Amino acid sequence: MSWSFLSAVRKQCIEVPLSAVSVSLLPCRHKHIHRKYLSKRLDYINKNQPEDSKITCKSQKLMIYNNIIDHCYPGAYHLLPLGVRVLEKLIKIIDFELEAIGALKMQMPILAPSKLWKKSGRWKTTGSELFRLKDRNQHEYCLGPTHEEIITELVAQEGYISYRNLPMMLYQINTKFRDESWPKFGLLRGREFEMKDMYTFDASEDDAMITYEQVCEVYGKIFDRLKIKYIKVLGSTGNIGGKLSHEFHFPADVGEDTVKICESCGYGANVEVLGKENTTCPECNSDLKQLTCIEVGHSFLLGTKYSDVFNAKFTEGYKADEMKNLADELYDELNEGEVVIDDRTKLSVGKRLFTAKRKGFPYVVVVGRQATETPVLYEVIDMTNDETKFMEKHELLKLMADIETTKPAMISNILNLDIIDMKPDM
Repeated sequence: MSWSFLSAVRKQCIEVPLSAVSVSLLPCRHKHIHRKYLSKRLDYINKNQPEDSKITCKSQKLMIYNNIIDHCYPGAYHLLPLGVRVLEKLIKIIDFELEAIGALKMQMPILAPSKLWKKSGRWKTTGSELFRLKDRNQHEYCLGPTHEEIITELVAQEGYISYRNLPMMLYQINTKFRDESWPKFGLLRGREFEMKDMYTFDASEDDAMITYEQVCEVYGKIFDRLKIKYIKVLGSTGNIGGKLSHEFHFPADVGEDTVKICESCGYGANVEVLGKENTTCPECNSDLKQLTCIEVGHSFLLGTKYSDVFNAKFTEGYKADEMKNLADELYDELNEGEVVIDDRTKLSVGKRLFTAKRKGFPYVVVVGRQATETPVLYEVIDMTNDETKFMEKHELLKLMADIETTKPAMISNILNLDIIDMKPDM
């Protein structure tokens, strides 16, 4: 038998400006090139399992000897053509269900700057499972196992986001890394793996809880579509942190997680939360059943753990009614036919000030955040001299009383642009 070496070819890529490219789709005259033959499919090459195989995990055997994956080095596997087809179909299901609740797909860098992880404190607390490296300039990075720091910094860089944009749900599906000390079981405990991670931002913890439950429900729909018999249990927040967490598990003997469930009321929890010695349901006092499982999903209610650190904020426009009431009360005290309220809240402050100046209003009173604090202060803008002062109500009333003009003063109640120092829940 003679053997020939396979020739590996790299086609040279030519970069062309996108605007200069025109693509036409024409009927293919050589339809035979689309025919699929088993002889040309890598996933149909016969591969027999040796009798002395040391592989003990059933799923690992099935995937290797059915040409779905192939071993590359400890903790990393080639995803062969059949494996890629499966992954792409799985991604389509996930995309469909997440897009149905308004989630937006994006892609973040795999390399994460150490300064972000140091800022959150996880650079020290994550331990040896975090892959760390330096570039040629000695800048430190890690290979991201999760992306809480990167996504929160991204949102914070956008400045004050309007409450109308919330909840904001951003997710990605890409390669993650974990330096496992003893990788095993094929894809079940690897050093690099594909993972869907989503990060949500809400205006309050109550709103975040609604989003949290909605996302958990979507996870259930995904597993139902895949016909996976999953169990949802209380989980540990671990190094990621947060106030609440739920894990989704698939019962399997090869699993490395242990959960306890109550068949009477449906309660379930990871033993890390419940404790190994606890055998009684905390909800109904029935006996708990212990199962060995594989974790297939995890959700966290993070609170402001990361948004506090990275100063991610939003403009609390739902205070509009409160601001309008304050403006109305001030109007009633000032009005002698010379005051008007600019309630065009769809316009920016700058545009409303520009209008006031064009129309000849000598003063603009801005009812903003400081009108809700103690002492109550109003921002008073002298449009003629381009001066701004903050005044208490009695000072403002005296100023208005001393003005001799036939031109009306204008009260501008800033509704949608009133900035409150609140931070989003994730």
